[in-house]
Amino acid sequence: VVTPDIVISNATADQNRPAVTYDPTSAQFIVVWSDNRSGAADIYGARVTTAGVVLDTTGVAVSAAVNGQFTPAIASTSTTTMAVWEDRRTEQDVYGTRLSGGASLSVLNPAGIAVSTVAGAQSAPKITSLGTSLMAAWVDGRISQNDIYGQQISTSGLLAGTEFAIANSPNTENGIAVLGSGTANSARVAY
Repeated sequence: VVTPDIVISNATADQNRPAVTYDPTSAQFIVVWSDNRSGAADIYGARVTTAGVVLDTTGVAVSAAVNGQFTPAIASTSTTTMAVWEDRRTEQDVYGTRLSGGASLSVLNPAGIAVSTVAGAQSAPKITSLGTSLMAAWVDGRISQNDIYGQQISTSGLLAGTEFAIANSPNTENGIAVLGSGTANSARVAY
């Protein structure tokens, strides 16, 4: 431990489910969390220096769409940082946006990128770097039981190909974790 606890956000109501990445482009950490300050869960973010100084002390709204956003995850490639979350603006879907640090925390896709909006519930998304792109993975209820699905995303925020099943056995799969190689188009998924 090189610094005491850092207050990232102490806004009214609850802030929970934080996730963090190091953004090499800005040489800053970017933290995202689910934030209830408005009465509904939204996604907020903040930049933190390598010395532990919070640069966005009130937080920056990353997504404030209707009906709540939950369980954010965030990852960076050498050129792009992207956050994903469970989004209930229509159903229970997965949305994301690219973020940029530096002089300010910028939300590059303010309306959000629809990562998965198929029928059934998509929840608990995770994201990881594949080196030159990103991969989001989530628990998916499009069939009667939960499966694990994924989607490759380019650094420009475009979905690459179609969603794919990572694990869809006749049993239920839950509790996902992902880890990309960071330098090659491969990742490990545990569930």
